[in-house]
Amino acid sequence: MSVEIGDTFKAKIQSHSIREIGDKEAVIFVLETPGGDFGQAAVWISERAMGMARKALRIAGFDVDKHELSILAEDRTFLAGNFVPIVVDEYKEKPQWRIDMDNVPPKGKLSKLTAALRAAKQDGETPVEEPLPF
Repeated sequence: MSVEIGDTFKAKIQSHSIREIGDKEAVIFVLETPGGDFGQAAVWISERAMGMARKALRIAGFDVDKHELSILAEDRTFLAGNFVPIVVDEYKEKPQWRIDMDNVPPKGKLSKLTAALRAAKQDGETPVEEPLPF
């Protein structure tokens, strides 16, 4: 599988590290595609990006409320084996992998979707009383 700009896929986390790049810090994930290609995705941890960083780390399976960031530096395989959605963007005319945060529905929406699926019968669908949020 050759990775190209515009591709989306689930990648398996192989390892991670925390790096200081210029005057900013980032968690760098080493990822493997379903086809066996490898790439990296950065989660920038800066004052302006805190909300996005928190969401991206949660998608990767890291709970900032339960763990210190230092564990990602000390145990470079703490999140290994987890899968993350990746989108390949263009940056300076080159492909750049990033964790796709746009495709993960909020928990409340997932709860309603779960209820709708549970209400569905095998031989047909049962209408859900509440309208779904989409």
